[in-house]
Amino acid sequence: MGQPRKIRLQRHSPELLEIRIPYQRADPHEFLLCSDIHLDNPKCDRELLRKHLKQAQGRGAHALMFGDVLCLMQGKRDRRASKSSIRPEHLGSNYFDLVFDEAAEWLKPFAQTILMMSDGNHETAIISHNEIDPLGNLTRLMRDRYGSPVEHMRYQGFIWFSFYQAGAEREQKTRRTTLFFHHGAWGGIITKGTMGGGRYAAIAPDASILVNGHNHE
Repeated sequence: MGQPRKIRLQRHSPELLEIRIPYQRADPHEFLLCSDIHLDNPKCDRELLRKHLKQAQGRGAHALMFGDVLCLMQGKRDRRASKSSIRPEHLGSNYFDLVFDEAAEWLKPFAQTILMMSDGNHETAIISHNEIDPLGNLTRLMRDRYGSPVEHMRYQGFIWFSFYQAGAEREQKTRRTTLFFHHGAWGGIITKGTMGGGRYAAIAPDASILVNGHNHE
């Protein structure tokens, strides 16, 4: 099993998270990037997700989740709600609380692996219509109960991967790669979201990595 490094997270602003990673020459560090998990949906393939997260753990890697971590379509104000499409453990008058608690418990084995969760359209819809911040609640539970370092970010933002060689502060050699993420817009059935890629590049021309979700491609 790969040994996780003692990385450090630094939040520079609501839109910018820095991940500081110690390294030696030619020493890579891996990340699992995922989106549109919809963890509370009965159709979520939890066993596949568990497999991927365990693989990340085994390689000493970390995970970043870019939107729609939760589905949350079974609240009483949601016109799409159907109690036949809800996990049994989420049945109750305190639906949102049940989802947050169960999700935090399910993710407990990976509390130290997951570094960031950002909002998707499912989370922002709940904020707009129910005045509840889903991932704000979930990440707080993971930090308070299980000591997770996980940070909550909004629909779009930047992540700096700062690889540094240990030494005196003034003598540290640091190499930085910038990732821009946006949960998704301009999906496009025909283009499978490829046209959106050019638009994201125009928004963040200095980013080396562009990540989007939403189109499930």
